[in-house]
Amino acid sequence: MSSYSDRPICAVFFNDTGAAHSMRLKLSTNYTSIPDVEDSGTFSSYAGPLYQNRGYCGQTYSYMKAGTKVVVDNYMTVGACN
Repeated sequence: MSSYSDRPICAVFFNDTGAAHSMRLKLSTNYTSIPDVEDSGTFSSYAGPLYQNRGYCGQTYSYMKAGTKVVVDNYMTVGACN
């Protein structure tokens, strides 16, 4: 079995506000040699899904803007790694 850091990761950023908003989702692995993957634009339901073949201990970044107000600006760890 592979280590946790070698497991695949994915991310989806749901928009359940009922309206389309500017959104950005970025997924980074724990390997510096693997480039980040990103989805951004105006979405009414979700940004992504994004996938990485490995990097379970990475992180995701999500951003949503409703009009001129930033409503989400967040980093989150992927997996349960320390």
